[in-house]
Amino acid sequence: MTVAEVCAFAKCGRTFLYGEIAKRRIQSFKLGSATRFKRQDVEEWLSNRLVPVGQEVA
Repeated sequence: MTVAEVCAFAKCGRTFLYGEIAKRRIQSFKLGSATRFKRQDVEEWLSNRLVPVGQEVA
């Protein structure tokens, strides 16, 4: 997946996504100069970020 595809899928901004990459919270790889993601890694990253409704975020 491309950066734009992940942002649309996760409903997040590019800056936030690049921050997550820098913090090594989501795996990415380079294909030439382009940053790419495996869909499985994106889905895993999203599932780890889920917070049940009514639970406070720290």
